[in-house]
Amino acid sequence: MKKTIALLLCIVMLFAMTACADKTGDSKPADAPKEDTSGTTNEEVEAPEEEKVELDFLAPSYIYIEDYATNEMTLWMEERTGVHVNWSTIPDQTQAQEEKLTMLLASNELPDVFMGCAISDAMISRYGVEEGLFLPLEDLIEEHMENFKVSIAKFNGGVDLLRSIDGHIYSLPVLDKCHHCEHASKVWLYDPWMQKLGLDYPETTEDFYNVLKAFKEQDPNGNGEADEIPFVASDSGWHNNVDEFLMNSFLYYDRYSRGGNINGFYVKDGVIENSIIQDEYREGVRFIKRLYQDGLLYEGSLTQASEQIVKLVENEDIPIVGAVTGGWTGMFADFGGERAEGYHPIAPLVGPEGVQIAPTYPSRPNLGEYVLAADCTNPEAAVKYADELYTMEASLNIRAGGMEGNFWQRGEDGQVSFEGEQAVWMQLKPWDDKEPQNESWIAVGVWDYVDLRANQAIKEEAMENMWSAAGLEYMLYTKTMEDYVPVALDYSLPTLNFTAEEQEQLATLETDVNNYYRSAQFNFITGNLDLDADWEKYLADLEKAGVSKIKELYQTAYDRQFKQ
Repeated sequence: MKKTIALLLCIVMLFAMTACADKTGDSKPADAPKEDTSGTTNEEVEAPEEEKVELDFLAPSYIYIEDYATNEMTLWMEERTGVHVNWSTIPDQTQAQEEKLTMLLASNELPDVFMGCAISDAMISRYGVEEGLFLPLEDLIEEHMENFKVSIAKFNGGVDLLRSIDGHIYSLPVLDKCHHCEHASKVWLYDPWMQKLGLDYPETTEDFYNVLKAFKEQDPNGNGEADEIPFVASDSGWHNNVDEFLMNSFLYYDRYSRGGNINGFYVKDGVIENSIIQDEYREGVRFIKRLYQDGLLYEGSLTQASEQIVKLVENEDIPIVGAVTGGWTGMFADFGGERAEGYHPIAPLVGPEGVQIAPTYPSRPNLGEYVLAADCTNPEAAVKYADELYTMEASLNIRAGGMEGNFWQRGEDGQVSFEGEQAVWMQLKPWDDKEPQNESWIAVGVWDYVDLRANQAIKEEAMENMWSAAGLEYMLYTKTMEDYVPVALDYSLPTLNFTAEEQEQLATLETDVNNYYRSAQFNFITGNLDLDADWEKYLADLEKAGVSKIKELYQTAYDRQFKQ
């Protein structure tokens, strides 16, 4: 009897060990529901093994992402969704990226998902609406994207903001509410020089001129040499252009108006208008020309790349730059460095006719960041994967620069947010997109950061010194709300949908107007063109380039969308 019992025990243990072994390497997510084994007999029952879903993603390669496949964010998402992603990449440079995307779309050998590839409106119109290479998403959103539906409802217009001209939705957006980004046209003064020379922060354009003149003539760096550069800007970079901030002391001026097209259009009371043909624009250019001719504006400001600003600001020997343009300090100085801490933003200046405007770049859904190919192998899994990215945890794992517990933590009781409420979360380490890392996608993917940016905790270091790296976000929020929001105007163009034919016309017209306008502004500032004698010819040449035709196409699209 004892031998029999022992034998039976061995058999039971053998079956138990076999069952455990069978579960090793199980591909189900940890929170998958347990299978119902009630009613089974003594016969061996094999649980059906669920296959892991695989999807092919295309994403841009960036210096700050070592390897998408082994990135901690990727592994975290796989655990949360049960989706394994096979990655391929394209260059991050805009032109190279567009060329690669165009070649790929022409080949019809498409990934399941384009993520972070900035699929343009023109590409959506051509490859989605016309050629059917992109998958309409509205039904999938309704059925499988509960997180996203809550997120998009934070914007007036909801999912309708995402529709293309044929009524379909072809892409999922990045969602953000960045208060300082909405008023990112800023100029910064080097505070140590202001204090040394006993200068007040300027309130008018004339005050600003006099501060720059003092920088040039009074040796604020104290080395006995006239090596100071009073004011520097660049022709590239995030809001580094010389005209963005200053022109709004003369008239409402949205330099970018529609994407990267620098043509000065805006909408007021339902009518499309243009800044660059107005007399007030000429007076703004005249002021910038005065700075240039008097040696207060660095001559390279009209042509140099933003990287050159950093080299000037971070001059190794001694500070030489007094005023600089940029949306934040990282656009002109080493992030977190001593020089960056020294620069403080000034409020929008009052112009000679009393104009004082902070132009608004409103937070809108940023489309083209998550697009499914029409032959996506598993559309449901692809949109569910995206839906997970709109959760608070996933959004912060991306936008806070790393994973929970390392780069961010949940708010503790009593921690105060930027808005003065209970903080939702707290940043533990500075966000950094300069050095390679393998923890986060940093700025690739989709997310919902709408309520999170201003609901982070104010750090003690930020309260003690908001000019430090730890205080950066708090400083940007605080100065924007204090100095920019009170004088803000929003005449910005909404997102306009165009037919493929209209897109084709605009591609040429916008390029021609953009190129001529930029060239003319350069020549007016440098004195190659006279603002009085050559003004009428400038207007005629703009007309010849197509400025009125662009206005007509914009107005048609605007009326079609908003005046029904």
